[in-house]
Amino acid sequence: TLGAAPAASTSSRQSVPGVNRKEQRRIEAEQREIKNKVLKPLETEFAALEIKIAELEGAQATLTQQLSSDEVANIPGKLREVTNAVDKLAKSLETSYSRWGALSEEIERIRTKLGITG
Repeated sequence: TLGAAPAASTSSRQSVPGVNRKEQRRIEAEQREIKNKVLKPLETEFAALEIKIAELEGAQATLTQQLSSDEVANIPGKLREVTNAVDKLAKSLETSYSRWGALSEEIERIRTKLGITG
């Protein structure tokens, strides 16, 4: 089983045909640098955005439920306040969904360029 570990690690690397080992290491180092400098911050922002979207969706669901309650529906000022909050959340969600989609595409593009799967 000890012999299997090195084979697994070398098979996961992308070797470029016709390139010597030194050049291959340089290419791999460049890919790691791109991954750390470019991809990692995008993935961090993406994860934070997913959390934000979940929180916004939860708040929107709560406010939407309040809109159907008699307590809010029978008080015009409260109804207007909750409706405005729902509208504001909807706009924030729309912006967040848009950024989420753009980040997703950018991350996928960079991963494809670097040959990273998963």
